[in-house]
Amino acid sequence: RLSWALALVCLQEAAEDDALEKKRKAEALTKENQSAGGVLGQAAGVAEGQNEKEGNAQGEEMPNKSDDKDLPQESFEAFLSENESWITKVLADAVAYSKVATSRDKDWVQSVIDGTSGHKKDKKESPVQLKLSAEFNENLWPALRTRGWKEESDKSGKKVYTYKGNSVKSISAVLDATPRFHPELAKMVSSLISSVHATFTPSEDPHPASSMDIDKMTLKSLKLFLLDCAPLQLLADRKTGNRLSLNKRTLSQLKYCHSLHAMISSADSNLPSDASIEERNNMLAKLIKINPKVGLPHPQWTALHDAILIRASAKHGWPDKSTSAMAIANDKEIKWGAPFEATEKAKTEEKEDEDDSQDDAKFQAEFDQLHNIASRAATFLKPLSATFSDCIPAADLNEISERLIASYALRQDSVDEDSSDATEWKVREKKLKALLKPKKNKKQDECEELPPRKKLLKRARKLVLVFMGKDGGFEDDKDDAPSGNQDVEVAPDHGFCVLDQADRNNVLLVEMIRGNLKVKQGTKAQQMKDYTTLIFEEIDQRIKDLSSEGSDAQIEGLERIRKNVQLYFEHSRKSPRAAKNVLRVMLGKDPVHPKAATDSLFPVEKIEKAEKTAQAKQKRKKIFTPADAALNRALASLKDDNEDEIAQCLLLTSTEILMLTVLSSQGVPVFDAKNWSSLVSNELAIIEDDFRIYFFAMAGIMEAAADVWLKIAEKKLQSKVEIFNNSGDMSDTAKNKLTNEIAVLEKDRDAKQLSKEDAVTY
Repeated sequence: RLSWALALVCLQEAAEDDALEKKRKAEALTKENQSAGGVLGQAAGVAEGQNEKEGNAQGEEMPNKSDDKDLPQESFEAFLSENESWITKVLADAVAYSKVATSRDKDWVQSVIDGTSGHKKDKKESPVQLKLSAEFNENLWPALRTRGWKEESDKSGKKVYTYKGNSVKSISAVLDATPRFHPELAKMVSSLISSVHATFTPSEDPHPASSMDIDKMTLKSLKLFLLDCAPLQLLADRKTGNRLSLNKRTLSQLKYCHSLHAMISSADSNLPSDASIEERNNMLAKLIKINPKVGLPHPQWTALHDAILIRASAKHGWPDKSTSAMAIANDKEIKWGAPFEATEKAKTEEKEDEDDSQDDAKFQAEFDQLHNIASRAATFLKPLSATFSDCIPAADLNEISERLIASYALRQDSVDEDSSDATEWKVREKKLKALLKPKKNKKQDECEELPPRKKLLKRARKLVLVFMGKDGGFEDDKDDAPSGNQDVEVAPDHGFCVLDQADRNNVLLVEMIRGNLKVKQGTKAQQMKDYTTLIFEEIDQRIKDLSSEGSDAQIEGLERIRKNVQLYFEHSRKSPRAAKNVLRVMLGKDPVHPKAATDSLFPVEKIEKAEKTAQAKQKRKKIFTPADAALNRALASLKDDNEDEIAQCLLLTSTEILMLTVLSSQGVPVFDAKNWSSLVSNELAIIEDDFRIYFFAMAGIMEAAADVWLKIAEKKLQSKVEIFNNSGDMSDTAKNKLTNEIAVLEKDRDAKQLSKEDAVTY
């Protein structure tokens, strides 16, 4: 009963919370639109409120916006449709219970929920209760009283029954306790219960409990049903401060868990009942059809691990909480297999792997280089946590540390209490060699740990979504291991050096740059400088290590990285977004576009003095040619009736100005004596010579330009007219000025209209 009640209460409250959230967003959007509209928007809001008041004063019924859409019911129907696969079974159990339950007094239930009453008041007892009380007092109570039972009252005045220090508060509780204390009265108790039960039939109940029609259920009918049939403890809990968390997230978890059990049932239905767990997991793995391009929680993760994860989540609960994830990880009955557990084959081949290990000169050189980088990573961890903990978020700081520790086999050694160093990181050489050249099978004591809870949760969610027929998703987390069949998409480098993150030697440099990318705004300049200095030192050390090997290509790449980091550091204060885009591209990410269209995507490097002087001179040059200036003055004269200004410019019509503007932009059509007909022929719409301009094509350009001119003129005129129509509080002087502007724009619009008509005829 409590199970289906919890699920239905969760459905109800999720719909109510969703409707409330939608309402708040709508109200916030309305306020934002009013504030964005300025004075006119506020005036419109005041006018609307005034109209509502006037309508109410005249007795007119104003339409209520909240009645247009029943948001709670809409949300309820949406959630009901989304969770129909499992909610139908819950409703069936609830309806089955309602058929044998009696109706409750709604006022009394509400008082219990509000905490104002703990028992029924002024309510008549049912015939069953009267019959039970009469039979008990007449037949059983005399026998109990002779055996030491007493009827007393507690501090609140309620009747209680006591026996040898034990107290019960109801006749039903006395009937339950009597056979334990007095076995000889067991038959009498059974006879009393049978006698009372014989007098009760469900059809005689004048007030049956509320029931529901699953096909016509609404949010209101669900509330009434829960008041009648849900446990009172649950209803009272919904009014307490520390109530159970039942929301949309819980509803999603129920849907996911139902899908998990459905997947398991589908796989097990194809096997006999005595099939082993290995056979069941293999069958479940065959049913999993997930896109191979989706990232994996671990590089060696397989479909068999997916099947084990599904069964583990169905057993211990959805792994969104640490308790469920810990229960899954600590369950010894769950056999994950390699690489998280040593297989029997790995144990037998352990000695063979040790004999096959090679230690040639090439491997030793690679190991020495990696060991040097690992030692610098161990040194970097100390200032990372001590000096830069306040300028890098704690979550990112821990993530960077974990990657360095895992990539370079670092461990924290215990130091003496008198030592000045609180912590000291060391390189585990044996583990580092295993990372550089892993064995075919890991030893039993070197098995890898399960992926963290976040990755397991993400994988389980993808599996469930695929089973439900929804997209499994291609949005891979930055920590997801790429699938073996996944095509690596290379992000554009925008002219910067992109680090190869698959190379373990680059991990330290990658994490240093990642930390620089995560630096908070407002970090002190000295801290920024100190952190960037560590990056430069690492680059210098890498170049020094590679110089002895003669790796010119890698050294050249590191030099480019130095320049990119230097460019970031120089612009990190003036334009932090553009500067950080350099680091994002270096890490293989897309740059973040600037807020303003005029801002650059990346910082601009410093320009040499001579080049800067040349650019300054170029800016001081006139932007327009004399022809452009003359046409602009002639165009402006069409709007103005000032004879003095007209006398100072070319006396041209609007069509002539349009034609000259197009000619100055496109060029003058050529005249070829050998092929003069092509200049005027309308049939030669497509000319093979791309560098020759003909009159027919020029006429089309002129018509398009005329249309653009007309639209711009109409838009300007419409804008001014709208301002004039809303100029109720405007002064007379401002209105007159606006009227003159509208008259000028109307004249300009008419001229542009004539130009378009002429252009069409051409």
